[in-house]
Amino acid sequence: MRYSFDLKEVGLQGIMHMRQAELQCWLVDDSPTVRQVLLHLLHEQAPTWQLHEFASGADLLRQLSNSRAPELILIDLNMAGMDGVELLRHLAARSCKSQLVICSGAPVRVLQSVGELCRALQLKLLGTILKPVTMQAVTDLVRLVEQPQRAEPHRPVTAPLQVHEVLRALQQHQFYPVYQPIIDLRNNSLRGFEVLSRCIHPSRGLVPPDAFIGSLEKYGLIQLHTFDNLEMALRDLQGWLEQGLDLELSVNLSPQLLDDLTLPEQLCQLLDSYQIPYTRLHLEVTESSCAGTVATRLDILNRLVLRGFHLSIDDFGTSFSSLERLQELPFDTVKLDKGYIQRALTDEACRASVESTLMMARRLDMRIVAEGIETLAGWNMIHNAGCDMCQGYYVAAPMQAAQVLSWCQQWQQHYH
Repeated sequence: MRYSFDLKEVGLQGIMHMRQAELQCWLVDDSPTVRQVLLHLLHEQAPTWQLHEFASGADLLRQLSNSRAPELILIDLNMAGMDGVELLRHLAARSCKSQLVICSGAPVRVLQSVGELCRALQLKLLGTILKPVTMQAVTDLVRLVEQPQRAEPHRPVTAPLQVHEVLRALQQHQFYPVYQPIIDLRNNSLRGFEVLSRCIHPSRGLVPPDAFIGSLEKYGLIQLHTFDNLEMALRDLQGWLEQGLDLELSVNLSPQLLDDLTLPEQLCQLLDSYQIPYTRLHLEVTESSCAGTVATRLDILNRLVLRGFHLSIDDFGTSFSSLERLQELPFDTVKLDKGYIQRALTDEACRASVESTLMMARRLDMRIVAEGIETLAGWNMIHNAGCDMCQGYYVAAPMQAAQVLSWCQQWQQHYH
């Protein structure tokens, strides 16, 4: 499936807010025919751009030494002499700030790996275009580049909570659960909620999870917090079930909890106290915490599954693990990382990787949940690719328990 840069709903940032006539675009490819085609297509779609062609990476670097860097560089990979990967290394050494587009006929797995290389080199990769290049791909690229930049909202860095603040927050019940809906894409029905945590600090106000989760783990308090938050969520779930809602909950487990052999018994006891079936709880474990899984963690994971709990691998796509590796572990659900999904919207190689992951998951009888769906374009992409479920701000932001019933009614009215 060929992907084009669809901007209508994605909300991607353009290169910069500038007059089109000032934009310089360089392209490097050792094929005169390819250069001619690209120049023709670009001239038709962006007649005011200043276009410059180069037959080799060496020629481009010489020009770069004598002039300012362009806003955009299109790079082929498989070139004689200096190949595209070598050129990327030289651009990184020069701290090149140009936006880059890989335009190549290389295999998708190579394009995906080159994308990882660009991130490792701290280069600005805008996306990839597969050869043979189409008019639609160039049209969408031009739209992406010429879109005015949208500034990211300023998010001040919040200092981590200190041990006395964490203890006070636990003692004074300053932590509370919030719920983000998870939607079944087969029929747009509400499947359940992911349980997240928030903290109201007496002087700082609302504190983001990044400022307290690490502190809870550092001071050995993450298990206490997890069970406190889960108990509040189970109390809410009990009420929703009594009102006729058919819901499941997903909760995150810190890797530290997977070192306690009594975890299955503790969870069973807690759910029993609220008469919640174990099958209504999905336990999310990060992909990184399963790397080199030791016997204790395998012991715990298998006993949880035997008792009826569902296991989800969280943040899939943030490392080099594969579904083949994960099938050795007792997971039934894979949650695709938000960044993985967002890269797929602008990167053909990453999109192909997502589609391949979905195909493999179906073969392994695993469900796929896409996280971080924030736009209609993201929704359409994962829906068309055959993803099972999704969550994200396009559906709803995390909400407090008091908002859940009214939100559920609104969702049913609009989508059923």
